[in-house]
Amino acid sequence: MNSVGQSLTYRVPMLPDPACSAHQGAAGGDVRRAVAQGCEHLLQTVAHLPVRSCSVELAFAFDPTRGATHGKQARLRLYLHVWAADPAVARCLDKFGSSGFSVLP
Repeated sequence: MNSVGQSLTYRVPMLPDPACSAHQGAAGGDVRRAVAQGCEHLLQTVAHLPVRSCSVELAFAFDPTRGATHGKQARLRLYLHVWAADPAVARCLDKFGSSGFSVLP
């Protein structure tokens, strides 16, 4: 990535559990499909931005020791790292990072 521009990193606070009835209700019944649609929306947005205007990285961090005290879902953390060449693109990408991909509340 180029050092000029704006770099933002977000941690998705919780990965939705497909077996959780509250998550199923919020996702319209299919949690996996809702997550896939959110990721597809992000990819389509980035694909329509000008060439070399941004980069987007998804990083997965697995810590098996967190499962004992925080539950299985806490063992995997998801980070979204974006770089934008100008403030307008940064604002566009910030909407995704600050909303947790707009998949589930």
